[in-house]
Amino acid sequence: MIRPFECATGTNLNSVWLEGTLLAEPEASEAGPPIFRFPIETPEHHETASVFLVEADEAAFDGCRPRLCRGREVRIIGRLHQRRWVDGQGFLQKEVKIIGEMVEPLGVPL
Repeated sequence: MIRPFECATGTNLNSVWLEGTLLAEPEASEAGPPIFRFPIETPEHHETASVFLVEADEAAFDGCRPRLCRGREVRIIGRLHQRRWVDGQGFLQKEVKIIGEMVEPLGVPL
């Protein structure tokens, strides 16, 4: 029997597909191979929105990165990643981000 959120091979399924608006242009990391970070905003019910941090490498953009600017609608396919640490005051901190495996522009920029 397959439990909910588990695929037939027994591994957990971690997949995200969402569309939203770029709040800033992708910025490259300073060290190592470039990892691009950018926030996107997704609309929700009752005129609210959620903001998610996305990280993606150059391959995820498939050549479209130069066309991505603030206000552009994008589709992200990827997975969730949570990082946990204890801060200097002893409190547990958490950060959830989306690791983009495919970033695709939609429509036209505002």
